Amino acid sequence: MHHFTKTPVLKLYIVLTLLALGIIVSYGVSFNTQYRQSKQTIPYLEKISKLRNAIDAASVERLTAMEYYAKRDAVTFQKLTQAQNKTLHALQKIPHSATKTKIANTLETLHHFSTFETFNPKLPYLYQTQVLTPLVHQIALSYANESNPQIVDTLTLYTELMKRKINLSLENAIVYYALLRQKPLSKQNQTIYARIVEQDKLPNAVTLAQDNQKGELYQALNALPSPETYDAITQTFRAKIQNNTLEDIDIVAWLGAIYKKESLIQVAQRSLLARAQRLTQNNSYHALYMMVFLLLLLAILSFMLLRLLKQHHQQVQREAIDEETQKDIALVFDSSAQKQLQKLLYSGNIGLIYKFLLQAIKDANQTKDLFLANMSHEIRTPLNGILGFTQLLNETSLNQEQQEYTSIIQKSSEHLINIVNDILDISKIKAQKMDLEFIEFDPMVQFETAIESYAAKASEAQLELNVWIDPALPTQLIGDPTKISQVLLNLISNAIKFSPTNSEVNIAISLQENTQKHCKVRFSVQDHGIGISKAQQKKIFEAFSQADVSTSRKFGGTGLGLNIASKIIEMMGSKLKINSEPEEGSEFFFTLTLDIPQPYTKRQIPQVHATIALAYPAQQSNKQLQTNTQRYLEVMGATLYSSYEDLFSQTHTAPLPEYLFIDYKFHKRAGELERFFTLPCKLIVIASMEHQHKLKTYGNTIHKIIYKPLNFTKTLHALTSPTRTTQEESHTSFEGMHILVAEDNPINQKLIRNILENLKIQVEVVSNGEEALQSRINNHHYDLILMDIQMPVMGGMEATTQIIAHEREHTLPHIPIVALTANALSEDKAKYQGIGMDGYLSKPIDLPTIHTLLEKYYKQ
Repeated sequence: MHHFTKTPVLKLYIVLTLLALGIIVSYGVSFNTQYRQSKQTIPYLEKISKLRNAIDAASVERLTAMEYYAKRDAVTFQKLTQAQNKTLHALQKIPHSATKTKIANTLETLHHFSTFETFNPKLPYLYQTQVLTPLVHQIALSYANESNPQIVDTLTLYTELMKRKINLSLENAIVYYALLRQKPLSKQNQTIYARIVEQDKLPNAVTLAQDNQKGELYQALNALPSPETYDAITQTFRAKIQNNTLEDIDIVAWLGAIYKKESLIQVAQRSLLARAQRLTQNNSYHALYMMVFLLLLLAILSFMLLRLLKQHHQQVQREAIDEETQKDIALVFDSSAQKQLQKLLYSGNIGLIYKFLLQAIKDANQTKDLFLANMSHEIRTPLNGILGFTQLLNETSLNQEQQEYTSIIQKSSEHLINIVNDILDISKIKAQKMDLEFIEFDPMVQFETAIESYAAKASEAQLELNVWIDPALPTQLIGDPTKISQVLLNLISNAIKFSPTNSEVNIAISLQENTQKHCKVRFSVQDHGIGISKAQQKKIFEAFSQADVSTSRKFGGTGLGLNIASKIIEMMGSKLKINSEPEEGSEFFFTLTLDIPQPYTKRQIPQVHATIALAYPAQQSNKQLQTNTQRYLEVMGATLYSSYEDLFSQTHTAPLPEYLFIDYKFHKRAGELERFFTLPCKLIVIASMEHQHKLKTYGNTIHKIIYKPLNFTKTLHALTSPTRTTQEESHTSFEGMHILVAEDNPINQKLIRNILENLKIQVEVVSNGEEALQSRINNHHYDLILMDIQMPVMGGMEATTQIIAHEREHTLPHIPIVALTANALSEDKAKYQGIGMDGYLSKPIDLPTIHTLLEKYYKQ
């Protein structure tokens, strides 16, 4: 709230200028509305013209129909058909509406009457009530929202004349039919005819033009005669018709009289429509001129106001902070910071104010990060117990119902973890704290391993996961393999979620360009799911967005995954894109340019000089698996056999292939797989993990088993490795290992103890970092230490620092220390590594992850 001092006259000038600006803006809005309305008038005037054409065409059609029913000859029928086509053509030009559809349906019914033997006496009245009258009503509705009274009066009179015109058309149809048949009107038709004649009265132009605003209407109606003269045109004919002496009426003379009346009405209508168009154009020009004038005036007054405000600002020494701002400041800052900010504002030092606010923003972001870390820790700690014990419970003997319950618990816990991870990721992206790594990695190893983690989910959903990773990719690339895998797995997860049962998900990682220093790699995930419309694609990458609300209800999810994925790809200098059609599936793809470490090393692919047949049925649904298998084998130098069915032919004389690849999905019925056992070929069976137990019963009859998803490495090992299966056997026990666990939560203590002891590991559990330190000092030969971070007495980080210091002081061999924590921010991981920790295990503990960790240190 600024305090005006010393210059009351200046304040008055400012107030008056503001008032004038307000008035100008108000008038400007009014004229702008008038201008837009005048522009909107033009389309409905065009619509009125189209409605008039349709009315004229329908009137001619009705008259021709009456002529046909009177004569019943081929010439008149052809004439009627032409008239019907003209009516439909005129109707098509009218903008679509429910009334138009109804009229079209009515005309179709009326057109069928021409095929009837007997005349329907209701025909002319059906045209009147079901076709012509609704069209006239549409004319009235066209200008219902018009605000200009002159245009409204003009078009109202136009509509009244149109009503007279269709009334005259009805009279003509009835009389013309009677004249052609030379039969008098029935008693009922006489009554109707009397009403028609009664309604054939011209509107009184003098009455309509009594005030000045309507004076032009009188001029527009000069073409109309007086009501008496108008009535006299058909007066003689009408007297004879009402006396039923039609034989005295000449048909040509009757039609001439009707045409004369219609022509008079049409001339007046044209004049009225021209007047409405002229009024519209005048209103548009007037509003446009006034807006230009007001804009110039507005610019002048705005310039004056700026000068006045500048003069006032130069005279104000201090500015008081308004009450609302003070309330906002009180909510954000403590009393000390409020006083500091107030001093800075009074001093007017913009630089110091910016520094103060920048520090406040940094503090707020730090507080938010701390809150997210604590929230993650507090959620992950109980989830560690829930998820861990659920996994242990799944390894016990459970009935089917119990297995369903534990499966629901496990999936719900994993879903909650994904939500926490998504929120942390989106927060880091918003705060621009998500950093990319630039490390060397083997794309084949990295992405095959990542994709393999979704094999079980794909199998559970009864989906085929087809993987093509281009063997032409270099052995080493430089980039962030973790983030790329995160994006890839998010796309695969969505594809599995939205794909129907018994369909497929195609994953392709292809080399597009390759030089000595960098290469361009295209990543693609394609599903056959519900698809996404063009409108939904525009917002699919926004935070908390899914295709529609029903998608979230049916399939779940926060709507953050694609937003995070797209942001990560943007950080890498590319863009996540989509090709999709509703009900036809979707393809998400992106292209990355990755550096190649020097010296450049080309991937060495062992050549398998063997003949191989593929036992894939010709009509199989999953063509992509066959394509990928062929491409992998061709890269390895194998020769592909033409058709595996020829192997069973009695006349087959060609040499048999050395290897035979069989997709177990198409040969799992009784006796189907067994028939291949008679062939002197090495059988390589491709199957889902769910068939593992069944296939092992065949023993050495099967040369190798490749568990889906099939990839390059599995294919290569199947042809070159001496082991029976491409599925690596992991340790089910780690007997002899001795691990120290520092964990304060009793539930997590019990969980970790159970997990490790089930793996034949000797476990010692302590409750805080100080006890862990003493255990390391007193004992001696642990193989691994799992160290929680947040513990009472002494935290995990301090305990790690002192353990490492003790080992150095006494020249003891270092025992690997792995952080066991619910903190999930990437900077936490870097922080733990910085103090000397050897690894990082995030809660909740996942059994496959801890297996991988133990494998690493068990080998050591």
